[in-house]
Amino acid sequence: MGTQNLSLLEVERAIKKFEPEKQRKLLIKLPQLLKIKFGDLELLKLAESSFKFWENKEDSSIW
Repeated sequence: MGTQNLSLLEVERAIKKFEPEKQRKLLIKLPQLLKIKFGDLELLKLAESSFKFWENKEDSSIW
């Protein structure tokens, strides 16, 4: 397979076209692909509840 340099926008567009199951598989692999340490991932998961107050429709519409 040849080397390709994709822009972030191209990657985002490709992911949006994925079927939901393929998106879920990517989500599972993403921390490893981004070289995020397991311990850091655990800390992020623990911190999620601290940001519950931030959940609102205005912010979610930008993503």
